[in-house]
Amino acid sequence: MPRQRGRKPIPSPPAEDLRCLYVDKRLSCKQVGANYGVSAPTAQRWLRKAGIQQRPSWATTVSAAYLRELYLTQGLTAAAIAAREQVSTASVRKALRDHQIRRATTGPAPIPPPPVAELRRLYVTQRHSRDVIGFHYGVSESTVRAWLRAAGIRRKPPSWATTVSAAYLRELYLTQGLTIEQIATQERVGPMAVWRALVAFDIPRRPHGRQVAPPVAALELRRLYLEDRWPIRQLAAHYKVSYTTMRQRLAAAGIPLRPPGNRWRRRGRLATRAAGPRAPDGAAQDGPRPGAGGTSTSHKPRRPRDAARVR
Repeated sequence: MPRQRGRKPIPSPPAEDLRCLYVDKRLSCKQVGANYGVSAPTAQRWLRKAGIQQRPSWATTVSAAYLRELYLTQGLTAAAIAAREQVSTASVRKALRDHQIRRATTGPAPIPPPPVAELRRLYVTQRHSRDVIGFHYGVSESTVRAWLRAAGIRRKPPSWATTVSAAYLRELYLTQGLTIEQIATQERVGPMAVWRALVAFDIPRRPHGRQVAPPVAALELRRLYLEDRWPIRQLAAHYKVSYTTMRQRLAAAGIPLRPPGNRWRRRGRLATRAAGPRAPDGAAQDGPRPGAGGTSTSHKPRRPRDAARVR
């Protein structure tokens, strides 16, 4: 048998006791539950099980005139009305909210807003801040903001595109050759603001993409590559293009590509292969040792570095 967790459920009291507490003494479900040490939902479940019809809540049965008499005429608080009627404060507040009963707010009368033309002159034309306008009228910044919102007055800060001069923009874009992104970074604005300023001043825009260097003459390219023997990467760095672009220009000019590698190094490798296999390390070699270029030289023993020089 599985073990039951938690405390044992409290058995329901007799229906006569529940009827006496709830109907005759008119206790609430919370008070009935407190009498037996249970919660209000448990007391409600007992009442339903016993067939006792629950009373409607006080907030739905109290009249608006009686509640207005207590709250407005006598000046009782919600807590005082709850203690008098033996209900919760939440029920009193719900009844006040349902009947739309509110007390008049105390304090000084609100300051009327100034004329709309006066507000527009101070805020838009003279460009005073909301704090300065509030200090002028003796109100807070939030009150001035509410006045401006109610009057529909908005002030946009002057954009960079309307304050920059055409000569300054032409100097940056055409003379110095800066891009739109570089001008935007320098002036701390967005690229679209720079683009709108260029359009407004009728400044011709450069084509999109990276500026490619113009192609060089075929005679100059042939001289540098074949006669001066510049490598392709040196030519690409000289003309500020990529390696692939330089190869394409060589092919377009009809210039044959040189074989890859160093010819002197390749000639030395061919001579080494023709001389035959090398002797293993440590093995003595008889006869002359082939030198560079296939010529034979006599073997001379090396003099130790620390040996005394003999004249």
